Amino acid sequence: MNELGIVFFGTAAGFALAGLLASAYRLVAGEPLEFALKAGDPGAAFLGILLRTAAGPVLLLRWALGQVQSGRPEAALCLGAVTLACMWGFLSGVIVIETMAGFTSGSGTNAASAIATSIQLGR
Repeated sequence: MNELGIVFFGTAAGFALAGLLASAYRLVAGEPLEFALKAGDPGAAFLGILLRTAAGPVLLLRWALGQVQSGRPEAALCLGAVTLACMWGFLSGVIVIETMAGFTSGSGTNAASAIATSIQLGR
């Protein structure tokens, strides 16, 4: 399996998780998810931090898109946000794949072999 394919698959899994969580939040709360936390009890704040940690790549990309649409994008800042979102998405995707591989195999397989197996099964 090509290493670049593993990176793309991991990044896609991370973005899928982030998009799913951000969309579910918008469906339930009726407003888009933002990095800012609302004042409330500590339990809700802790869950909010976990949610924003998992949905962070989508939040960064939404911010960068808003900068471009407003007509005031700084190229370096938007490129940095997109790069950070891709790396964040990859790391989230590796966690998701590792978790799913642990549920299915029962033994300690790593993310690379789990991704390679799932791509080979899709062919």
